[in-house]
Amino acid sequence: MSLDQSQIVGEYVQQLITQHCVFVQFALRNSNKKGRQPNSHSELLHLVLRKMHWRVLMMVWRRKLYVMGCVTVLVVAAWGWATFSLIGTPTATDEGVKVLDGAHTESQGLWQRLTIFRRDPKPPLDAGVKFVKPTGNIPPKPQSESMMSKLDNLFSSKYVEKLRNLKVPDREDIAWRRKAIEQRAAADKQMYYDHELQRMGVPVIKGIGPDSGLVPPKQRLVHLDLKGAPPKIQYLKRIIPILKSLGATGLLLEYEDMFPYTGQIANIAARNAYAKNRLVDFLQTAKAAGLTVMPLVQTFGHMEFVLKLREYQEMRENPDSPQALCPSFNKSLLFVEEMLLQVINFHMKIDESPVLDDDAGTNSLRPHFRAIHIGCDEVYRMGECPRCRDKSKHELFLAHVSAVATRIKTRWPGLDVVIWDDMMRQIQVLDLQDFKLGELVQPMIWVYAEDVYRFVSPQTFDKYSMVFPTAWAASAFKGAHGETLLLPPSRRHLENTLKWLTVIQSENARFKGGIQGLALTGWQRYDHFAVLCELLPAALPSLAVSLATATLGYLEVNGHKNTILSAMSCPEKSAESLHRRPWLDFHQDPDMSFFAWCMFPGSALFRYSHRLLTTVAESRDYVENIKYKRGWLTDYNIKHNFTSPVRVAELVEHATKLKGSLITLAKNASDIMMDIYDKFTIEEFIEQRINPVVDELNGLLAAASRLNAIKVWPRRPLPYIRVITDIKSLTNSTKKKISSEMGIDQDTPSKSNLSVKLLADVFAEIDPHVQVESFEETQGSRRGDNYTAALFRIRVKGSVVPDGNTAKRSKWECSLICKRLPDSQARRDAYRSETLFRNEVHFYTKIVRELLSFQQRRTRESFSAIPRCYFARNDLLILEDLCAKEFCMPNRQEGLSLQQTESVLAELAHFHALSLAYKAEHRREFDLLTASIEEGIFAASNLEWFRNYYRHLTRNAVDMVSQSFQDAEDGRLYVQRLRDFVDTDEFFMRMVDLVRGSSELAVICHGDCWTNNFLYRYSADRKLVSGVCLVDFQLIRYGSPALDIANLIFCCTDHTLRKEHLPSLLKLYGQELAKALKKFGSYPSFCGSCEEELLEKIQEDFKKYARFGLGLAMDILPISTCSADQAPDLYVLPAEDATNLAPELNVPPNEICGRKMRDIVVDLVDNGWL
Repeated sequence: MSLDQSQIVGEYVQQLITQHCVFVQFALRNSNKKGRQPNSHSELLHLVLRKMHWRVLMMVWRRKLYVMGCVTVLVVAAWGWATFSLIGTPTATDEGVKVLDGAHTESQGLWQRLTIFRRDPKPPLDAGVKFVKPTGNIPPKPQSESMMSKLDNLFSSKYVEKLRNLKVPDREDIAWRRKAIEQRAAADKQMYYDHELQRMGVPVIKGIGPDSGLVPPKQRLVHLDLKGAPPKIQYLKRIIPILKSLGATGLLLEYEDMFPYTGQIANIAARNAYAKNRLVDFLQTAKAAGLTVMPLVQTFGHMEFVLKLREYQEMRENPDSPQALCPSFNKSLLFVEEMLLQVINFHMKIDESPVLDDDAGTNSLRPHFRAIHIGCDEVYRMGECPRCRDKSKHELFLAHVSAVATRIKTRWPGLDVVIWDDMMRQIQVLDLQDFKLGELVQPMIWVYAEDVYRFVSPQTFDKYSMVFPTAWAASAFKGAHGETLLLPPSRRHLENTLKWLTVIQSENARFKGGIQGLALTGWQRYDHFAVLCELLPAALPSLAVSLATATLGYLEVNGHKNTILSAMSCPEKSAESLHRRPWLDFHQDPDMSFFAWCMFPGSALFRYSHRLLTTVAESRDYVENIKYKRGWLTDYNIKHNFTSPVRVAELVEHATKLKGSLITLAKNASDIMMDIYDKFTIEEFIEQRINPVVDELNGLLAAASRLNAIKVWPRRPLPYIRVITDIKSLTNSTKKKISSEMGIDQDTPSKSNLSVKLLADVFAEIDPHVQVESFEETQGSRRGDNYTAALFRIRVKGSVVPDGNTAKRSKWECSLICKRLPDSQARRDAYRSETLFRNEVHFYTKIVRELLSFQQRRTRESFSAIPRCYFARNDLLILEDLCAKEFCMPNRQEGLSLQQTESVLAELAHFHALSLAYKAEHRREFDLLTASIEEGIFAASNLEWFRNYYRHLTRNAVDMVSQSFQDAEDGRLYVQRLRDFVDTDEFFMRMVDLVRGSSELAVICHGDCWTNNFLYRYSADRKLVSGVCLVDFQLIRYGSPALDIANLIFCCTDHTLRKEHLPSLLKLYGQELAKALKKFGSYPSFCGSCEEELLEKIQEDFKKYARFGLGLAMDILPISTCSADQAPDLYVLPAEDATNLAPELNVPPNEICGRKMRDIVVDLVDNGWL
């Protein structure tokens, strides 16, 4: 049989099989109720019988079987008959063609025409075949015959007629039926997909599905908002492969103040801004992964990070709001240009190195940096300054955007400029076209809600398409549905992404260049001043689901096929578990807590966020229930000291447990977050998320403690406590009366920033029987005694009401010290007062508490040479007034005596021993304590800031020492050694190296051991020192104890004392240190095996760090030896406060200062330490 004949028969048999499949497909559609395919024909038949009435079905089924059986029998019979008819006695012919007997029979004509069998022209002679001449009755073979004509000829017999009577479908009917089957299968598949979405709790959106034909966005950018909680570079590098595997094509990087700006705008960068080399490393990693980078630089609105600073205040559109630039001020445009210049040039350099092109397989310069985003969203303050009042807001906006974009396009023609679209939604088409914005920028249309068209109508898309050749879209994966959320509402973000996919599909054709892509934004703050939103690791699962959906064009419902679980390193689920429950279930798990089983980067923080969310919610519900739903701890009960102690005890029983859980979570935060965030972010997170709840619980516990102490209550009715709602509406006499009751003088505002309420809250925790009524304040220090903070002595007045018994009321007074930041912002900036204040707050709130708690567990003898701290926050400290205990300050111009020096050294030794003992046993906790200490002065980042300051100091020191020697021959060596040490370009960095140098004996140092920071108490005859106290811990640092010793010895003592007693002083310090370590029961191995080895280590460290005392003396001696009239006054606002200036030394050198400086140089040089 020839190939053509086989093909004809095969096609016909295929027609019969197709007809059979139509019925089978019908059965399949009606049997597949639960989405499970039958395993066999018997099971299929069983399912069909269950679906339809069995008798009717069997009748139909039998008829079909009968027809199909007849057709099959006929085909087989025809095939067998035709084959049998070929067997006969052939005759030989001249042409050598073998034919059958009865050449004119029907069978011969049939197979002759089909030419299924051909005989060999030269068969073997022993085959028993006769050769005969061909007769003229054999019809000629058609030259060209179509398939259909062959079939017609084939089935022209009576058997063919019977087959036609069976209504076998033709080709067109088969094609139509095949198409119908495919459409029905697609509909069934979509129905199954929609059903799975409903099981998962995901909304069903028309046009979204595996076979919907929806084309995913060409570009898929992931937005990394670095202006709040900036992750460490190593963490960002770890998530790059995950983003790539989920389908990301690029990054949208919003730096704000985290970019390492330099030059004249260096001060707009945050103190913890990324280092350039680290940022280059991250960008190169992104480039190697094939991700493009689009930097986002705000150039109009959301400029708080710049306009909050004093030196840029003049660029504000509204003097009271740092939100937006004034677009009509020339300096604004120059500033924006400088920012863009630094950012663009920085990213341009990343593209200079070649990378491997995956498509070409060669090294090529693939565009890594294609576009710059210039922000321009939410510019709410426009047309308010005198320069802009005569112009419309639309004109101001378009002119500024046009000016910025034109400068970019002129300098970098190949760079695309992208802006947020919200400010253009209300601007008319003609206005947009007049400024030729379509040639300059590309709008990024952002909507984070589920209904995109509600905020951006189709008419707006139509307007944009008439102006812009192309556009971008933006959804969100976090930071869009609440300023204080811990976890993102992932279902809403997913629905937002799905809606955007349909919108892009619908609106893409409007634009000539189409819609470029979709940016998935993840905001970390709503603006510069807002608190933190969801952290990036906590939102990574939300990003994974939305990004994978944007990549596919639909959400994959099959748990075994989607790339999300594998990319997030999730454990594989069994088929049985996926059958019972979908892999994503928003009905029962709206926060996607099942991702807690995954091991993606930051998964520990994801799990921690879930625990914290549960505990905080429980605590807030508890507080709300206690204060507003129960009747014994309301504000009324607390104000009137009127409640039932039994009920109060029952109510606060759970508060202690909740408080303990929150404190544990706060401690765990550092361990979990330290690999992802810096210490500033960790502290901010704890302060915003945990501390407020702990404070609420503490308030309840303090109130409960005070109320439980009351044993006697007054008769009803209770006195009415008036609430002042609007103090402006009161008369002057009423104001004075109320102010007098509160202890506030209306004519003289409080300089200490205290209030009666604050003091009452402070003493409520100290002594619940005390009722604060008023206070008086005076200056707490004289001029020249203090430079980085303002001190006030507070005389608090009130009464003591024991057990709430007013009949036993007695007068009460207390003296406190209030320490706060200087009023002068210039002085704050000059001396880095805010950083120093944070150090001292950290010392009193964390370091002291931890060290003293450790001390109490080890020994009864305690280190108590520091004042008690009653209240601490970043701008205010309320401390114990040591003068009330007869402590006083020594004369700073005279310095310390031997007895005073020995007393201070002994207390310093005890303080340092406490650090060493705690470090030896709790090294991890100790490292966390020291990690939060900021170097106040000698940090490399302060080099430029203090350059002029220390240039002036060193010049004065050299001049004073030179004059004191009066050009004597023996003085040249000393002067030269001093010159070598204080070289302008090297001195500051030498001091930096000294404070961060490694030492086995490294401890938490006091850092500022000069005369005014020691308070002494004397015997009755004032001849003996009976006690000493250390104050002012703003310059604490982690370093060698020799730093404190050198500071004390060289800045507070004279030449004679050092010459006669320096060795004995060092020995005294070593003995006291060893004695204290033994009391703590912890003698670290790094301190040596005995007291002698410890003393040797101390002496070695002192030799190494002795010159540190000279560096400090150049700063301390001029102010410690000057008169009070020459010292600057912190309580007077300087005239230059309008500008932010580096510190200047305005204290003239004096004879005492020159002599002391000379003696220090001589001592150092003679001992070989300089």
